[in-house]
Amino acid sequence: MILSLIDILLDRYFKYPILYDVIIGLTISSITFLLQLKEVLQIEEERVFQTLSDVSNISLTLTGLILTMLTVLITFKSNAMVKDQKSELTEKEVENNEPNLFELFFQSELYFVTVSHLKGSIAVLLLCSTIGYALRFLLNDTLLYFSYSFNWLGLSIIVLAIVRTVIQVNEILSLQKKNSPKSPPSK
Repeated sequence: MILSLIDILLDRYFKYPILYDVIIGLTISSITFLLQLKEVLQIEEERVFQTLSDVSNISLTLTGLILTMLTVLITFKSNAMVKDQKSELTEKEVENNEPNLFELFFQSELYFVTVSHLKGSIAVLLLCSTIGYALRFLLNDTLLYFSYSFNWLGLSIIVLAIVRTVIQVNEILSLQKKNSPKSPPSK
């Protein structure tokens, strides 16, 4: 029951992940903004601006990491396609030739979904980083509350991008596990 509910929620989330990231982040930011106005949360100017720099740096670093992952996936697929075009197998070799796990992944819908989600993560993290740096350059007291709320938005987007990437990696591992030959139990 709970697992099917989680699957339903994840399916909905993965249809428009960036939209949901922003909605969740804006909700958290709005709540913290209201708590600021009611003086439940106290703002320390130094901490807000330091956190703003941290959120911007983390977003930019994650953008590079995810871009690297995407580049590796695309390069591996390109190399696999070139290898397939160059190899001329005999009829007997074709019968005995099973696709490896990379080929299965590259031929599945999961590859294109993964690439799409990674590209979306790159875009939203890059935007988050750019806004954070712009706020840092335009620093003044009137932007203090906005910067504080943006920190929560940025942090939410960072966490959700990481979670989404981990879920995608788990999906790839599940595909590999499902299609790998059964190994004998270890002694």
